[in-house]
Amino acid sequence: MATDAPAVLSPGALAAVLDTGVDAIVHRESFYWDTPGRGIERVTWVPRADVTPSVACVKYGAGLEREALAQSALLDAAVDAVPTLIGCRQLPDGGVVLATRWVEGRTPDFSTEADLVAGCTMAAQFAAEWADRVRAYFGSGTPLPRRGVPAYLEPAWKWLLTHVRDVRWYEIRLARYAASVLEQDDLLRELDASLAADACREISAVASRLAHRICSTPLTLDPGDFARENALFGNDGRAYLLDFERVRIVPVVNWFERLGEDLRGQPAHSLLDVALRAFVDGWNATGVVPLGWEIFRGAHNSLRVWRHASELSGCLRDLVQGNLTYDARASAVRCARDLPKLFETAMTTL
Repeated sequence: MATDAPAVLSPGALAAVLDTGVDAIVHRESFYWDTPGRGIERVTWVPRADVTPSVACVKYGAGLEREALAQSALLDAAVDAVPTLIGCRQLPDGGVVLATRWVEGRTPDFSTEADLVAGCTMAAQFAAEWADRVRAYFGSGTPLPRRGVPAYLEPAWKWLLTHVRDVRWYEIRLARYAASVLEQDDLLRELDASLAADACREISAVASRLAHRICSTPLTLDPGDFARENALFGNDGRAYLLDFERVRIVPVVNWFERLGEDLRGQPAHSLLDVALRAFVDGWNATGVVPLGWEIFRGAHNSLRVWRHASELSGCLRDLVQGNLTYDARASAVRCARDLPKLFETAMTTL
């Protein structure tokens, strides 16, 4: 969505990140980004010693270090799934500016089975390739494939390797979320959510089993927000992942953390199995370690319990604290309604 907001990135900083050399900046078009202190532009420029204009997607601002790390130091091993990197620099204010090749194409329509299968297959192939590399690193100490990591991105690199979601990570949080929900007895009664309270008591007792099921799927690199607006079907016939701002190392089922919730950008619940099966098939066509359907489906059931317990805990906390930035009551009612059913389903696949 284009806006007429003035660009906040200086011409000098823009020229520096287009690191093949710039003869002329032809056009800059700013796009809407609802995160304060950040910008995104479509930049048409003429590289030095060339007469053909090039087009770049330029992101800049605070909090982009993990995306810059992924694009500049890791993703050379999976270039087919991501736009080509042009340049990456640190800004004087400590933020980051990142330029990648602009890809013309269309956003997939995850309400159609054909687009959903194509998108999930592309995601599975990327995840499977990276699972082999991640397993080698944690199994033998072999470094993850990376180019030189500049000093300003070393904290992001250390974060990536020390914030791996493992069994203990999920177990602790599941127990914490369940306990947090049960602390709000009066509010649960007000919301007529006694079944959710009962589910949380049972979740506390089986948190370790749920965590083990989630982690029965292999670790891999996850962009952190796989949704339709962060994927692109290019006019060149390739599918692309566009957003690595929340990149992390997690069990592969986390790629579908919000799948089945009928949220904007996510496949509808009715297409849940289509998406999961396409992912498993794409993985098994690429990955070294097989991914069984029953294991993956069971892990996703357990993951949705974790997700809803987390969200219900947060909604109840916000209601108590008077956070009115969203409809916390409606969200709490939805989570309280769905959590018992999701837990019952998950228990059949533990």
